[in-house]
Amino acid sequence: MAIKGASIIVATYNRAYLLKQVLNALLKQKTKYSYEIIVVNDNSKDRTEDVLNQYRNDRRIRIISLKKTMGPAVTRNVGFKAAKYPVAIVMDDDCIAGDNWLNSMMKPFSDKKVGVSSHYYVKVNGEYFYGGTSTAYLAEAVKAAGYFDYRFTALPINFTFREDTDLVLRIKEMGYKVAYAKGANFLHVHKLPTKLRDKVKYLLTRIWIHQADVLLYKKHPDKAKILLGVNAGFFIPPLSDYKKATGLWEGATLSVSSPQGVAFIRGGNLLSTFLVMTIGIAYVFFMKLVRLYGSIRYGKLLL
Repeated sequence: MAIKGASIIVATYNRAYLLKQVLNALLKQKTKYSYEIIVVNDNSKDRTEDVLNQYRNDRRIRIISLKKTMGPAVTRNVGFKAAKYPVAIVMDDDCIAGDNWLNSMMKPFSDKKVGVSSHYYVKVNGEYFYGGTSTAYLAEAVKAAGYFDYRFTALPINFTFREDTDLVLRIKEMGYKVAYAKGANFLHVHKLPTKLRDKVKYLLTRIWIHQADVLLYKKHPDKAKILLGVNAGFFIPPLSDYKKATGLWEGATLSVSSPQGVAFIRGGNLLSTFLVMTIGIAYVFFMKLVRLYGSIRYGKLLL
């Protein structure tokens, strides 16, 4: 029997400035599929509720407001459990879908063996790792797998990392296929921090969440070894982290940047190059400390 509908889950936190664009793009989908949009507000502190109030009379949108900030893994699980359609699609609250996005996300499910369809992936040594925003899941597969693992949440900031990769791998281990959603285009809006304090906070957050590397390695040692580049059973080469911190992981120009393409300092002159290299070395040091903490937290050594 063909799948006829999808539940689009948008977990949101403090993105009132962009949320209207995100929802309007989802409402304008040119599609043959029935769909609902489930917005789960993770106890936002900005005007998110005011924005959502503008959509309360739209029957295509269901709004769930949490009383406590729980983080993306728990918030999306709330959306999964509320979904009424056989496919549940995770879309981030800073992603604006193209008009044909939903059709493209749903197309791979014409193959009954597909459990995950995603437009987002990374390729490491010939292996594809799917997950993240713009990823669709067969709802029954998610339920059988046990939903997102909230243990990937980096406390106390409630920021979740690697939980999507983990869920996709668990579904794949159940015998389902994972497919690329070709043509599911969207605009990922990265808001660059402008104040020095916010930049430092962003960089520290990007480091702190890597404690989740340890849990991923504990749960999926063979796959995580490839994704993380683990050597000698517990060691990630410092050069790997250095390249990610300095923008060289994909052969880009020297800069202090993130995998999302957010660059804070670009090398160019002698001073900026020295600064980027110094921050890169510090990044490697702190990554080792964070993974050591993760090793203690999760009971698996990874440095």
